[in-house]
Amino acid sequence: MTHTLHWWDQNVTAALFEKFFSANPLSKYSETIQTGDAPEKDFNVIEQPWGDDSLVLMVPDDAQAFADVLNQVILPPRFSAVWHIDTKDLEIIWTAFSPTDTIKEFSKRKFTFNFKNRDYTCEFGSSSERLLAIGRTALLVRTSATSYRNLQSFTMLDHEETELLGEPMSFWIRDIEWNEDAVLEFAYHLNFYMTYYDTKSPRIIIHAIPPEKTLTPQTRFSAGAFPATIRTKNVDVNLLHFWLAARDGDAAQSFLFYYRILEYLSVYYLTASVRNALRKMLAKPNVLDDIPLVIENLITATAANRQEESQRMDLLLKDTVDAKLLWREIQNNLENYSSPTNFEGGFVLQSLITSKHTEEQFCQQGISTFANRIREVRNALSHGRDVKTAAVIAPTHRNFTLLQPWVDLICVAAGEAILYEDVL
Repeated sequence: MTHTLHWWDQNVTAALFEKFFSANPLSKYSETIQTGDAPEKDFNVIEQPWGDDSLVLMVPDDAQAFADVLNQVILPPRFSAVWHIDTKDLEIIWTAFSPTDTIKEFSKRKFTFNFKNRDYTCEFGSSSERLLAIGRTALLVRTSATSYRNLQSFTMLDHEETELLGEPMSFWIRDIEWNEDAVLEFAYHLNFYMTYYDTKSPRIIIHAIPPEKTLTPQTRFSAGAFPATIRTKNVDVNLLHFWLAARDGDAAQSFLFYYRILEYLSVYYLTASVRNALRKMLAKPNVLDDIPLVIENLITATAANRQEESQRMDLLLKDTVDAKLLWREIQNNLENYSSPTNFEGGFVLQSLITSKHTEEQFCQQGISTFANRIREVRNALSHGRDVKTAAVIAPTHRNFTLLQPWVDLICVAAGEAILYEDVL
């Protein structure tokens, strides 16, 4: 099926695609998109196929034939795929490039996948004519977080670079009812088993749900500006390793490394009151006159410091972290801290503040709440399941986005704890 693109035609209307838009509500019809090589002319296009703004579908000359194609498919936002309404086949978009030896091997793979007591045929095979029609009309319009739904090679099918192309291939899951939640569950299971039995197996890419809120980046300069002179102290090298590791990787890794800094410092942390008592005791001119009494007083003074790990961390944070610095970051993304956060995996993090909280209120009692919240996040990230709720924070892109404000907050706390834990 070969289509030629055309300029705006008054006879082409969105009504032709009514069934498609009903099944794909994130997509829309547009008459106003312009191209760089023809800035004064407009193409009529399908915007946000798959709900993805990195590409559009150009309506070809035979708009009715193209509508017949689109009206028979669902383009699922979580997948680079086409679900065929009439056959109930899910077609995962793979490649139209010339096959490597590995791709040739996979192209012959066909197996039965029994899921919830039902057999599904899964196989690599030739791409459908519908996918080819969609691929030929795809125009890549901006940077993509979804690799343009794997359509780059399909957009070249009518071009001259034929030496780069081979037979277009897809991965098929036959006769599967369309329900996004059910298909997601199916895909997660299928990915596990395919990669368990073959460590080089391709897997189904599951795209993230776009974040509901736009995040403000962490405050760049902790002291308002970069200082002209920095007076350093000796920092435990393990803390430096944790700090630098937290600057890389995903949000979950960063959060856990920052938390390890606080854990590390809290193990032998002495509160300010205990430090002051010990300093006063050891500063006495006659401290060496009665060593047994000194030892007894040392034991008494440090006995108050024998708290649980969570209590020691609370005291560390209260003694070292300026609550106003945390409040500054909270103000950057207030909505993310003033309402519960629902993570994929079932874990729900309760709010840190209310929408009516003031800086004064937070400075009075916010550190304790903050300590509880970051402990809950740590448990949901690092434990198989949170003990209380049997829920987790799944390692998904959406969760990493939701977690980022808490990474910014714990970063501030970890930095302050490193700087001030031994100077109180």
